[in-house]
Formats: sequence, structure tokens, C-alpha cells
Amino acid sequence: MPFNFNKRYLLHVGFWLLYFSITFFNELFLTSGSNEALTIQRTFKTFVSEAFLMCLKISLTYSVLYFFIPHWLQSKNKIVASARLLLVILTFVFVYRLIIQFINWPYILSIHPALNFPSQLARYFYSLLEILQILGISVTIKLLRLKIESARLEKEILIEKQLTELIRLRAQIHPHFLFNMLNSVYSLSRNNPEKSGELILKMSDLLRFMLYESEKKLITIQSEVKIISDYISLQQIRFNNKVKVEMVIDSDNPQSAITPLIIFPLIENAFKHGVGARSDNSYINFYLRNKKNLLSVETRNNILQNSVKTDNSHGIGQPNIKKQLEILYKEHSFKCQTLGNEYQVTMNINLNSYVDFELLNH
Repeated sequence: MPFNFNKRYLLHVGFWLLYFSITFFNELFLTSGSNEALTIQRTFKTFVSEAFLMCLKISLTYSVLYFFIPHWLQSKNKIVASARLLLVILTFVFVYRLIIQFINWPYILSIHPALNFPSQLARYFYSLLEILQILGISVTIKLLRLKIESARLEKEILIEKQLTELIRLRAQIHPHFLFNMLNSVYSLSRNNPEKSGELILKMSDLLRFMLYESEKKLITIQSEVKIISDYISLQQIRFNNKVKVEMVIDSDNPQSAITPLIIFPLIENAFKHGVGARSDNSYINFYLRNKKNLLSVETRNNILQNSVKTDNSHGIGQPNIKKQLEILYKEHSFKCQTLGNEYQVTMNINLNSYVDFELLNH
């Protein structure tokens, strides 16, 4: 969230009040004049003196913070910029000491100390350390705040980039699914036109899910399993129930939340690349296990003759899933392998490791 101006103003006021309290206490009780009796008049003079000097320090501090530091950061010649800043500080210390000696002491504190050259030099050096101290604290806080702000902006940019990527990935699934379904309808309309109507009817339910449910941030595992079951039924119509499909669901909580369409492409790819246009002797096994929000999904399908399977041979489906997992879940694994004439995909997700981007923005 952007830094609140009122909060920032209060922090500045609080900082200077704390600093003034420390310097006022130090001047009143810890300096050479502290041996004098503590009277209202002495307290008032010390208060006015320190308040006057603090105004000078505040003017220098904000000049350095909001003019010289930004100029130094943007300067290409850091040596020249540093020399200018040092010259400003030394000049200020000189003027600061003159104000103390010729205004503060005689007219506010009503004192007239006699100082020799070593004493004058020592006091100039003390004032330099005093000014460098407050500048050091202020600049450190300023640079730390800039670093925190920079880190926050980088985080927001990264989140925005990942959200954009996630939207793009989900948008890929819709036309990918529609393209596959249109191919199925076209194929069935040529080979078995009587069943194409039933296929289109079931396809409408899937499209309804794609249009509405898939736009949600999270859905239940039960909903994802249902859309997978409907898709299997649709494909069985297409292949006249010739594909042997085994579907095993073992979940201790069907209401566990999961990002939409993270499992569905696995079964879609199994049909597309494991069955294809042929259904004789084809099989697809789908296993889903969810225990204490530790989800494990495995698909197995036969490899068609004269078909070579590689990790990149499953279109956009598997790369899409991998990228979504990388964005949305901190703890996950995804593995594809070929064992003999069988292609296996295993996906494991800790559902509790879901990254909620809305929370990250707060």
C-alpha cells in the first residue's frame, strides 16, 4: 500500500520531538551549567535555546534529504556531488557556531564566555559531530525507507507480471479445449452422425464450466473431478465406449480448494495423445488422492504405435500446467515419463501452499 501522508507527517513530528527531548534533557542536566539551581527561568531559557538551534538543524536536515541526497543519487560524478555536500555541511557548521556564540549565548542564555582559540576549535569540532550525527540518523532512515519502497514496488511489479501470466495461461486452455472438441464433433459427425447431437449437448455443459467456473480464483476438487467425469463421458460417446477408462478418486475432503483447470488438461491430453483417432485397445487410468490437502494426481495411457512421446509432445497442456504450478503453489512437483508402451504423468501439490496474490498486495 502507498505510504500514508498523514502517518508520514506524524512520524516526522515524533522523530523531532524525541530528538528535542534528548537534547533538551542533555543541556539541562548533563552540561557544565547543570550545577546551577534548576529554576523556571533557566528551564525556559534552555528550552528556547534548544528550540532555536533545532530549527536550524531541521532546515539543514531537510535540505540534505530532499535536495542534496536526490541530487547526489542522480549525479554521474559522485565525487563532485560529495564535495558540494561536504562544503555545505562545513559552511553550515561555521554559521551555526556564529549564531550560538553571537545570538544564542548573549541574547537567549544571557552568558558571555571568554574562549581562546583551542576552545573555539574544539567547539567547532563538537558542533560538526553534532550535525553529522543528526544527518547520519536522518539519511539512514531516508535511505532505508527508499529501499523498502523500492522493494515494495518490485514486489508489486512481480505480482502484476505473474497475474498477467496466469490470465494468459488460463486463456490458452479455453481455445485449446474448444479446438479439440470441434475436432471431436467433426470426426463423430462423419463417422456416427446420430450421436453428434448428444456430444454437442454434453459439450455445452463443459463450455458453461469453462466460461463461468474457470474464472473463479479457486473451486473445489469435487467440481474439478465432475468436469473431468463429464469430459470422459463425452469422449466415450465419441469412441463408442471402446476406450478402457479407470478413474479412482480417494479424497478425505471433496471441498478442498484448488485452482480451476489445473488437473483437467492431464485427462484431455491423455485422450488426445493416447487415444487419438483410434480407440481399439486404448486405455486411460486416472488416479486422484487427496489426504490432508496433499494432492496427488496420476494419469496413465497407452502409447499409440509409431508415436514417440517426449516431455514436449503434449501441446500447450503440460507446459501450461507447469507454469501455473510455479506461479500458484510453493510446494509442488510435476513429472512425465515413458515406461515401455505407457506414458505416465504424476502431479503432487500441497494445497496449503497456494499463493494468494490479493493477500500479497496488502
